[in-house]
Amino acid sequence: MKKITFLFTVVMLLFASWAKAEDVTVTYALAAGDTFSSGQTVEVKNSDDEVVATITYGETGGAAFKVAKEDDHVEGFPAYTEGNGTNGEKTGGTFYTVVPEFDGTLEVFVVLNANKGFYVLENGAALNGFNGITVTEKYYGSYSFSVTAGKSYKFYCAGSKLGFYGFNYTYSAGGAVVSAPVFSPEDGTMFEESLDVTITNEDGFDIYYSDNEAAVKTSGTLYTGPITISETTTLYAACKNADGDWSKIVSASYTLEGSVVVLTPVSPTYIYNFSNFDEATFSVSPDEVIVNNLGILASSKEMKINGNNKTFEGVSYSRRLQFNGAGNMTGQHVHFKVSGPCMVSVIGVSGNNSEDRPLGISIAGEETSGYMTADMTAVRAIYTGEDVADVYVYSKKSGINIYAIKVEPVPEPETVSITLNKYGLSTFFYAQKAFTLPEGLNAATYKMESVGDEKIKLEPSVIYESGSILPSCEPVVLKGAANTDYTLTESFEDGEVDNANELYGSEEGGSVGDPVANYVYYMLSAKNGVVGFYWGAPNGAAFEIGAHKAYLKIDKDLAANIVGFDLGDLTAIESLTAVEPANAGAAVYNMNGQKVNGAYKGVVIVNGKKEIRK
Repeated sequence: MKKITFLFTVVMLLFASWAKAEDVTVTYALAAGDTFSSGQTVEVKNSDDEVVATITYGETGGAAFKVAKEDDHVEGFPAYTEGNGTNGEKTGGTFYTVVPEFDGTLEVFVVLNANKGFYVLENGAALNGFNGITVTEKYYGSYSFSVTAGKSYKFYCAGSKLGFYGFNYTYSAGGAVVSAPVFSPEDGTMFEESLDVTITNEDGFDIYYSDNEAAVKTSGTLYTGPITISETTTLYAACKNADGDWSKIVSASYTLEGSVVVLTPVSPTYIYNFSNFDEATFSVSPDEVIVNNLGILASSKEMKINGNNKTFEGVSYSRRLQFNGAGNMTGQHVHFKVSGPCMVSVIGVSGNNSEDRPLGISIAGEETSGYMTADMTAVRAIYTGEDVADVYVYSKKSGINIYAIKVEPVPEPETVSITLNKYGLSTFFYAQKAFTLPEGLNAATYKMESVGDEKIKLEPSVIYESGSILPSCEPVVLKGAANTDYTLTESFEDGEVDNANELYGSEEGGSVGDPVANYVYYMLSAKNGVVGFYWGAPNGAAFEIGAHKAYLKIDKDLAANIVGFDLGDLTAIESLTAVEPANAGAAVYNMNGQKVNGAYKGVVIVNGKKEIRK
């Protein structure tokens, strides 16, 4: 291997004379001709020859890295290297991982190709603000982000090679580096019944520990002897010298045989990524197998972890867990625990390209159901309790592939503002979100009813009243005060879906046309002052619709030449009927939408208004 050379620059920025801390910037830069092997780790040292960070190139057996070539685009960084791999996957492609010894800031200098996402992961989870940065033309420059001592920061480019010059690492250090504590047994140890854990420090510094990382330096327990644990536990510890300087915080996790880890949600996320699991086959068995702290039970049919490449929300996945049979909390499932309020997201696809298949998430015995589709999607469930709760994920029908499971804090609910028209109406549709209806706003779904042998009518199916939950993926007509703004608040619980609903919704807007089937299309509008669903284009052709709006489409053979359907009143007091074609020409109709003459007796519509003729 060619000799490796590095440029190091140390800049000291002293605070006022009374301050003990000082900011230190260490520059790690590549030189032309440097070579690297995948899995190689390099220590980064300051001017006192103390290790302040490490950088690892890829992983052992992963993609190769090119010889660093000379480049003058970035001042102070004379050369960059890049990997031969182009898949950009965070587990098997070309990436760089930095582990700092101190809290601080990392400024990474890169070459980024146009329209290729740049990602930074903190301990395997997407770092806020760095989840798929793209540029419109080739970029030579840097990205900066805060880092925490002891955590790993992996950066890579999805779908392309990432050029890497080096980085500036700035941290605040007070005095000498304080050596970190050491756990025994080592991190990842499995045990039966109970385990004694010891913590030592080579320099004899005081050691403080906790099962809460944030509490170690503020309210941690002073270590005085072995710690006995009898359940799955993660311990955190740090050392403090006589001057009050702290070491980095280190951790060790210990798993009770036959148990699963309790996950406390942290920002931005905790993730079970099956790309990080070894390929495996789980045979039919009554026993739950613990793999990477996740319980897997193949009780009815064989389950497998195997290779398959997919991308979702800018993240590439290379392995999946295949569910091949239906399950529940006691049958076929995956299993883990959570502590405190959180949102659980399961990312995957249906095992059948032409069929949506249901997936269940049970938290503390409460099930949330959703559908996996032919495209990658996420099914989410919210837990609001404070206690530790069991989480079970299972296919409710054979053939679902799961790529990842996230546990993250409950997000702030989204709000959506909508303005009703002069008739006090609007359509509404969100595919992935449920909403609570505010005071004064109702919603209705609509169904088709037959009238005689050939006619059809449209009438309310379900009324969602103010204060109730409007379910996700439910296109509706909203009813309230005319020309009034209403704010709907996202609900993390879903409402009851109306399976009889004949309305359709558009998530992103655009043409409502269906290229496969032969339909007639209707939009919410008014004809002669009567509000209803009417042709939105001549002869019922497809039309353009806004995002999150609803519309009606009917098979052309069923619709015949019906121009529209009067909605009547949203309270469903009266039935809703079809009206005849606009070219009928008459101004008087009966309640079946038929043209009548002046001698007709009963309820009629004249100039858009109902009246009784005797």
